Amino acid sequence: MRSVLGVALAIGLACGAAFAGGPPKDQRECLERSKALEAEAERRHKATKLQIPREFARVSSNLDDFCNDNDFVKAAVSIAWMETCLSHFAKPYELGFCTRNRAYFCATFPDSDGCRGSQ
Repeated sequence: MRSVLGVALAIGLACGAAFAGGPPKDQRECLERSKALEAEAERRHKATKLQIPREFARVSSNLDDFCNDNDFVKAAVSIAWMETCLSHFAKPYELGFCTRNRAYFCATFPDSDGCRGSQ
């Protein structure tokens, strides 16, 4: 059985995320990374006039919750997802870089319909 961190690393690597520094070490670092990713999304939105995907806001909210709950492994999954989304910000939404998939749900919410359902 793979650990949640192993799944998080697999998601990050599969999505092409750098997974820089691994999971946050503490709540302060986690929240700082969250704010930095949100600021980068805003910067790209202003520069390109493209909307920030709705999914990005949902994952960002999840990240803040994971940070506040000191669940840094799940936070790392969200960070990897957000980095992947940002690295493909200007690409068409239909390509799926900014959509949460089954791997994301299973790593962060294993009991969710998104994990149990087929996708």
